[in-house]
Amino acid sequence: MLPVMAYGGFRYSISSDVVWPERSVAQPNLSHRIEPIFNENEFKESLETKVIVTLLIRENGTVEDVIPARGESNQFVTNRLCEMLKKWKFDPSEREQTVVFSFTVKVETEEPTSR
Repeated sequence: MLPVMAYGGFRYSISSDVVWPERSVAQPNLSHRIEPIFNENEFKESLETKVIVTLLIRENGTVEDVIPARGESNQFVTNRLCEMLKKWKFDPSEREQTVVFSFTVKVETEEPTSR
């Protein structure tokens, strides 16, 4: 799970899991991770969305492509995650690899209080 980020009444958290390859198959080792940054101004209300993406990883460990699955996830969140994932680095391997990740993004905004 990536850390919970909080700014006043605005919080978000991202959890992730490898969907494929299964744990019994050798998975690429993540060596460098960039955290996505969301700003309070980008969300008018709370949301929770699941984003599934396929990463194509080159032999040198760089991400060649990020392919989001079609679905009902929040398009803004999906685009931001894809930008972030393109910057991830994995340990080099003997061949190109494909990995499917499932991310759950939860954003909580605090409703303004009336005075």
